[in-house]
Amino acid sequence: MIYVDVYKYIQELGNKINELYKIDPKVYLVFSNKNKVIEGLCQPMYKASQMYISIIIPYNYTTFGKKRQLEVASTLIHEYAHYVTELSFTGKERMKYANAYAENQLFRRCTEQSNWTMTKHLAEQLGMWNKHFYTVCKESYYTSNLKYN
Repeated sequence: MIYVDVYKYIQELGNKINELYKIDPKVYLVFSNKNKVIEGLCQPMYKASQMYISIIIPYNYTTFGKKRQLEVASTLIHEYAHYVTELSFTGKERMKYANAYAENQLFRRCTEQSNWTMTKHLAEQLGMWNKHFYTVCKESYYTSNLKYN
């Protein structure tokens, strides 16, 4: 069943990232009847122990082939990159930046562009960065500065 395959894939990839960065965030997997595309979220909180990552799988995921795996991987890695960045801030800074992200489009774009660079770096560390992975990433918002090389 696709739900089990997606769950196992996220769990395995998450474990690799956890080992690499010595972290263990809560990762929630949501299957949505409303979404048409995969989405991710890293929820910053004042207390780092309360932060979490959510991956939202759309209703149209009926198979879990190579392209879908890359979509899930790029989303998960991107949200982990947000998580790692958030850990470098104090609780007060996290809340300040979360508000700026929500209210200021320029701040959001700059944050996301920077995070896509970190996503690339993390994917390279995991041995996943290739032309196919890059192509999937480029389908996301705010990737104009992301380069393959």
